[in-house]
Amino acid sequence: AAISAERFLAQPSAEAAAPFRQAILEASEALGSLGQSLADRGLSGNDELNDRMNSYADAFEVLFAATEQLGFTPVTGLRGAMQSAVDKVEKLTLDVENAELRASMLTLRKHEKDFMLWQQAATLDAFQSELPNFKAHLKKTYPPGPQRMKVTEALDMYVIAFRLFAEGSLKVVEARQSLTIAGADVEQGLQSLVASINDALTKAQVESETVRAANQE
Repeated sequence: AAISAERFLAQPSAEAAAPFRQAILEASEALGSLGQSLADRGLSGNDELNDRMNSYADAFEVLFAATEQLGFTPVTGLRGAMQSAVDKVEKLTLDVENAELRASMLTLRKHEKDFMLWQQAATLDAFQSELPNFKAHLKKTYPPGPQRMKVTEALDMYVIAFRLFAEGSLKVVEARQSLTIAGADVEQGLQSLVASINDALTKAQVESETVRAANQE
């Protein structure tokens, strides 16, 4: 399950989620088959480990949903919507003679890509700070009329799409962290249960040796 989770993180897709879900199912079934045997020997930790595995599975589903909403590919989800919006703005302003407007557009794209790379709030603030400059240059470039309205509407869609994309990206970052913590909790619970089983085996071996030694006297 842990390996499948890492593969999903590296290349998220609906298909990549299936091996994780299957591994968790098989692990749960295997743990369940041990339940009565462990209980008969007075060993604890089975139920706790099962709860941790369920939390791990839940954390993965949260990550899957957040990643799917963000977009598995550059042209799907919030990522695709943002790219479509910015493409429209760039297309509408591609041939303008105002170099300051083009430079401002490049600055917005730079902040956008910086956020995609680092997921830092500072880049969001920088993006918002550049917007008034772009709008000011936009008014200088286009007189009131249909063309200015088209660019303004496209810009508004880009701003909204970028905000939603940023929020979605931060959700994915948080979900990844939660999955890592949940996976570590499962590993810790598994190690604890294995230690209990090993202690029980050692105790049983000592008792067996004691009984055999007594019978040989």
